Amino acid sequence: DTTKLQKSYNLFGHVVQGMDVVLKIQGPNPDDPKTKNIKPDVMNHVIVVPAP
Repeated sequence: DTTKLQKSYNLFGHVVQGMDVVLKIQGPNPDDPKTKNIKPDVMNHVIVVPAP
């Protein structure tokens, strides 16, 4: 039931674990020849918990 959730979204609101993973996520940059043809990383699961 999502009707009681606040409509406030912030991807990096309170990261307590895994910031090292977030910093390593990469994707292609068409303006940079070094990264133009790399395969983008995909996040299959995201666990969100309320900030203390």
